[in-house]
Amino acid sequence: MVSLTQKGLVYTMVKRIICFLFVFLMIFASVVTVSAAEDGGIASVEQMLAKTKAKTFDGDYMRLNYRRYDSPAYKPGDGAVKATLIVFFHEAGGEGDDNKAQLQAGSVLSQLLSAQAEKECADYRYIVIAPQCPTGENWTSATGTDYKFSPNATRVMSTVKALVDDIKATDAIFEDRVAVIGMGNGATAAYDFFCRYSSTVSRVMSVGGFCDASAVATNERAKDKAFRVVAPKGDKVVYANTRALKAKLDSLNVPVNVEYHEYDGDTKAALKGALAFNEPSIVQWAVTENFSSEGFTLSCVAGEGGKVSPTSAKIGYNGSAMINITQEQGFKIQSVKVNNKEISVSSLKKTQNPNIFSYTITNIKADTFVDIKFTTDMTDSAKYDLVINRTIKWCIGLAIAFLFVAAIIFGVFWYEKSLRYEKSGK
Repeated sequence: MVSLTQKGLVYTMVKRIICFLFVFLMIFASVVTVSAAEDGGIASVEQMLAKTKAKTFDGDYMRLNYRRYDSPAYKPGDGAVKATLIVFFHEAGGEGDDNKAQLQAGSVLSQLLSAQAEKECADYRYIVIAPQCPTGENWTSATGTDYKFSPNATRVMSTVKALVDDIKATDAIFEDRVAVIGMGNGATAAYDFFCRYSSTVSRVMSVGGFCDASAVATNERAKDKAFRVVAPKGDKVVYANTRALKAKLDSLNVPVNVEYHEYDGDTKAALKGALAFNEPSIVQWAVTENFSSEGFTLSCVAGEGGKVSPTSAKIGYNGSAMINITQEQGFKIQSVKVNNKEISVSSLKKTQNPNIFSYTITNIKADTFVDIKFTTDMTDSAKYDLVINRTIKWCIGLAIAFLFVAAIIFGVFWYEKSLRYEKSGK
């Protein structure tokens, strides 16, 4: 007989084993979840905290908390190859004084700091800073749909600019190639920073948010700049604002590179679409050299059956450039050569348009020539017609061969019959 005491001990041990297994499974699940997030190109809040350094900047107006991330390739003190500075403005909910809340899950910043981004941009040198808007302060003077750009910067925006200047003075970065990125009211902040300090900014990315289109889209400010605008169709007011911005940018008579993408849903839903769109990825786009950068000449030529853009550009030292290759109907890309070195066609990235492919040329340190050739590509209908035509030809050929053989057999039969007839007649 098993005593009650022994039963109690067994019961206790079973409970402990079950609890241990439960804790183990929870830990294992969390590790898998974190790994899955990284595999998907999104860093978790914990990973962003681990990858960034908490810093404080004392400006003339206030003390500003910010997080800083240096790309693996960036070497402080090595001025031979400069880095690009990326400024990320958080959306609502990131305000505070803890220097943590601006690292929001699923934000643009979470892709900038992902393992996938580090892998894709292993050769790029860049710095990412994520300032935190203090409690009780605002990025801009925006009040909503009636937002108009004001020449008077807020205390926070002035301090962010002072922080950028301080980094310029201490780090080897391109002074005129700062990229500003934001979503929600952070997007409004990115536009505001651009309007005030356009000579410093080369690239602007916004996900939702308002802007004063008349202030952003001026010949003086927008010349030779690059914009990636993500419009959430579910927010009608923001959607109308972003479309108005695109229209004004398209109407300018100066060189300006505009990427405009529309997605269903609100700002967060649109962000998911923007993160999924990888042509190129956000971090690659942010660190790619502006087309107007002084340096080396990029020349692109496309043969019959397609086109390439841009056909020419000026790229800075160790810079990069993304080209878009369009194949016309009935043609496909046959070969891509960069300075006579053939690039695998399979390495070209597909875009939302099945006939357009993109390719990013990195580490440009000399004049670069791109030669693209196309070959004919039959449609499914043409392939079907070809199969039918070949089948008909084979059938006709077989029929002719059959008739020829039949004629020979008949001839032989007739000849033998004739001989027998002649012999019988004799």
